[in-house]
Amino acid sequence: MRLRCWFSLFLFVLMAGSGSAQRIAEYKFDVEYIRSMKAGTQQLGVGMSRDLFNFMDNKLRLGFGIRAIAGDYNNISFTTAHPDLRKTDGKVDTLYPGRVQNFAFNFTAHGEYYVRSWFSAGLHLDLIGITTGSKVEAEYHLGPVSKAGGTVTQKNVEAAPTSANAFSMRNQKGTMNNLLYLRFEPKETYSIRVGVGFALTEYSTNKALGPNNQFRFEANRAAYFIGFTLNKFDEI
Repeated sequence: MRLRCWFSLFLFVLMAGSGSAQRIAEYKFDVEYIRSMKAGTQQLGVGMSRDLFNFMDNKLRLGFGIRAIAGDYNNISFTTAHPDLRKTDGKVDTLYPGRVQNFAFNFTAHGEYYVRSWFSAGLHLDLIGITTGSKVEAEYHLGPVSKAGGTVTQKNVEAAPTSANAFSMRNQKGTMNNLLYLRFEPKETYSIRVGVGFALTEYSTNKALGPNNQFRFEANRAAYFIGFTLNKFDEI
């Protein structure tokens, strides 16, 4: 549902105007700061991308890239990640690790439409990658279904970042961001991006917990971000 809203807004901006687009850069180098709308989640991302497919006289551009994310999550809680269990509120359990930090590396995809030569709208997706980070101790709190099954709250539960990142419309895993943004280009060689999206990070416990054998827990927070991009051309 959230992604549908993003695509609808993206298509609206795409159809809102027209204008001559700038030539395509050979590579784009990005630095961005991401912060959740509710306090607690901060991320710093660096990456490189390239537009590989272009349509409509270079106005519509699709491409791929790589991206590294360093994340700091303070006073954060993780809830049951399995989508089938999340359908029922009573089956959602919670993991409280306090503060965690991790580092993720992802392959990415993007689509961008230039409304004017200096203004465009885009969508960024993390596709697949890996996450690393230290193990932490957390408290496991039960939902109503787990309590009814006789499970007790557990302390000192060992958890670590889910190592495999994978995009899915229904069941994303690992540490990934999906972002909708606007790009402003004062000059052809650099640009500024601002946008919103969702910052997902996931931790897995060293053993299954509760009557539903849960071991994957996620925090998926709405976030805003600002980024700076340098464009590299074959010739300037």
